[in-house]
Amino acid sequence: MSELIKLTEKEELARQRVCFALDNMDVQQALEAVKELNPFVGMFKVGKELHSEIAWSTRGVLQEIYYEQFKPFISGLDEKTRTYLETTNRKDSLFFMTNVMGSQLYDGNIFLDLKFHDTQFTVGQASARNSRPGVHMMNLHISSGENVCKKAVEQAYEATEKYNKGLSLVQKMEMPKIIGVTVLTSLDDAELKKIGYDKTFDELVRLRTGLAVEWGLDGVVCPANKAGMLQREFGDMVYVTPGIEWAGLHGDKQKQLYTPDLAVKDCSNSILVIGSAIRKAEDRPKVAYEIIQAMAKKL
Repeated sequence: MSELIKLTEKEELARQRVCFALDNMDVQQALEAVKELNPFVGMFKVGKELHSEIAWSTRGVLQEIYYEQFKPFISGLDEKTRTYLETTNRKDSLFFMTNVMGSQLYDGNIFLDLKFHDTQFTVGQASARNSRPGVHMMNLHISSGENVCKKAVEQAYEATEKYNKGLSLVQKMEMPKIIGVTVLTSLDDAELKKIGYDKTFDELVRLRTGLAVEWGLDGVVCPANKAGMLQREFGDMVYVTPGIEWAGLHGDKQKQLYTPDLAVKDCSNSILVIGSAIRKAEDRPKVAYEIIQAMAKKL
């Protein structure tokens, strides 16, 4: 799919709710996927595999992922500014785009899917150190407990305040959202029973969503087919929903599946994490566009 497509207003709203999972890719493949899918995807998920590879790389890959998403804005700038962005180092370019070009760029476009699950000190420090420009949200396991969840929010807030100290309103970054994992969508009732739980999948998701609200998290990771029910009970927090399938394509390990059009119809405040449904397609941009078209019809 090579032609430039102008999205309708509803298609753009749909695009902003699609998060493409940069899974099963090396660094170069991930950067190429960002360039290719950016017109149809509003956010990119960096999980443990890619993050681990980035950790051993000398490149500022997270900054590059963020940078690529805003290249289209550069073409409309004056020549002097455009030359600066195209010739300066990526770190300075990222700072300029994040903090100078306007409020539409304040918020990050990376979902850092590291699922923190450790002591409150360790998770708190991880939350603080990942509160950087470009990171829209990060997650942790709600099963880590109340103290851990509250510490993650507290440390992210403090890190954001420290970063923003002395900056003008235009220069300040938004605090990343802290999202709680309810139950992995690769599990089901049988698996939960095997590892010692006496609650069903649905019961555990509902219980932990309630705890997320009580402990001050910004949202939860939950199956797309449960998000509507949870929103009606717990309100308009952010519902991050993996397990999206399209045209028969989905993750091999997913046991909780739903289509994107039904997902947005059921829940008005969800972010759809889509990986295999796009990644396995022969024409990834074409499929990504088909997905947001289907979503737009339900918005």
